[in-house]
Amino acid sequence: MKINGYRFLKELADELPGHVGTVTQKFNSFLGSCLRKLPSWGGAQLRESIEHVRGMANSMFPRVADEIQQRLLRGLANFASRAWRVVPGQGIIVRRSMQATRQAYDSWQDTMRRVGFDKTALEAGAEPIDASARRFFDDIEELSARWAEEFLNDPNLPKYLREQAEASPEFFRARLATFGKKPCYETFAPGDSLYRVIDNAEGHSGGFWSKSMPPDDEAVWRARDAVLNEWNEAGAFIRAELPPPPAGFVGEIAPQDLDLKYPGKMLRGGGEQVWLPGPREGPVSKDQVKDYWHTAWNDRAPTPPSRATLRAGSPNECDL
Repeated sequence: MKINGYRFLKELADELPGHVGTVTQKFNSFLGSCLRKLPSWGGAQLRESIEHVRGMANSMFPRVADEIQQRLLRGLANFASRAWRVVPGQGIIVRRSMQATRQAYDSWQDTMRRVGFDKTALEAGAEPIDASARRFFDDIEELSARWAEEFLNDPNLPKYLREQAEASPEFFRARLATFGKKPCYETFAPGDSLYRVIDNAEGHSGGFWSKSMPPDDEAVWRARDAVLNEWNEAGAFIRAELPPPPAGFVGEIAPQDLDLKYPGKMLRGGGEQVWLPGPREGPVSKDQVKDYWHTAWNDRAPTPPSRATLRAGSPNECDL
């Protein structure tokens, strides 16, 4: 008896993140057709609601896919780790299951730098600017200035963040403008981890981080995190442990206007970012970086190794 269920579910889990972009595009197309059917003389409230749903979907689809993938992998790992006993002579052979693992390194690797990457090309994941994003681009300077004032008037704002804001008010407002909505501030506990996509050995010095690893699809990542090609070739990502710094701002990523270079285009944003204000040399030191990985779309990455999910066995065993 040949068991194919494990392999099927493992392939499903591996492929799931790559389909998020397609689902998002089709859903956006559906909402676009709904908007076109609204009369031009009315329906402003409904139009705004549809745009809000679009923004939520672009943010939540990758999160939902990631959660489904992780649950599938946890369930498969639990299944594969069980030892099954069979009566001698039965035709069922239980084999060791092997699982591909993402290779982590303790330092920057030469293969993490992408070769032939075109920084001038239209960003993967770019889409047409819609009315909601256009309003945001028009209002963001006023919004960020108001948010900055509200933070400085907040008596509970952590001392570290207040000092950074007061040291460079214009820089503070400019960074707040990278959020789609007013962020919140958080303090970090010892051992908290953050992730950052990088393209060089000094990439840890940047101020924008994430609470989760990047998705496996570059288009999904660039659209969700609103990252221009010229900013980041994105050949690797890292994990750093905090603090320092003792606190940061967390919130939704704003859309990125590509209009100057590609008229009518944008990166949607909608993901979650963590901004760590700090000194010019960076809020996180290289000593705090614990792991380096190739991004899933870096074609220079070595073939991932495999490990047995069941410890016992002999060299003669074969894999599912």
